[in-house]
Amino acid sequence: MDIPAEAWFKKYQWHPEWYDFDQEKIVEFLQKCKEHKNPEIIYREAVTQFFILKDDEAANNFRVAAKAGHMESSYIVGLLGLVNPTEGEQDAMEWLCHLSKTKQIDMQACRASFFNRPMRYTISSVVTPSTLAKFTAPTTFFLTCVNCDGNREWFFKFQWGWEGNYSDTVSTWNCCESCKWKRELYCFECKLRRETCWI
Repeated sequence: MDIPAEAWFKKYQWHPEWYDFDQEKIVEFLQKCKEHKNPEIIYREAVTQFFILKDDEAANNFRVAAKAGHMESSYIVGLLGLVNPTEGEQDAMEWLCHLSKTKQIDMQACRASFFNRPMRYTISSVVTPSTLAKFTAPTTFFLTCVNCDGNREWFFKFQWGWEGNYSDTVSTWNCCESCKWKRELYCFECKLRRETCWI
């Protein structure tokens, strides 16, 4: 039975020096996936380029993978779009809400999966203040959250800087879809902040 490329990716990483058994076959397989523009390999390289090599152009690769239907890429592209809009903040929000409704994207699972990835590449911190800034929204970005009944309590905690008193479990949030994504961006930012190497 043929095994889909995505299933192989969960087992094998793009680090040939880690392998002794069948190393050439593994590297050859991953190289073919790269040549055929497999969205998972594009995403993995984008993570390395953007967060480890600090190459801002890698954001384009996130978009390529997202257009091919890669959920984690869609998640990262959406969050980047909210903070650094190129076509308007509303467009990014509409796109994220559409993903939630039609593709059933699991934002908490995407967040957890993303933060597991850098740990596979390096044992040292890969987040710098400049990278953190790309996912940090100004306080004014969250102002509309106070008008959402399900988000009002969280908004006031956020406003007063009570970072430790917020739930990052999406299933417990009863706010509107727009406020969910703003809150998710905040959770992502807090997680990045804890991983940041201040040098």
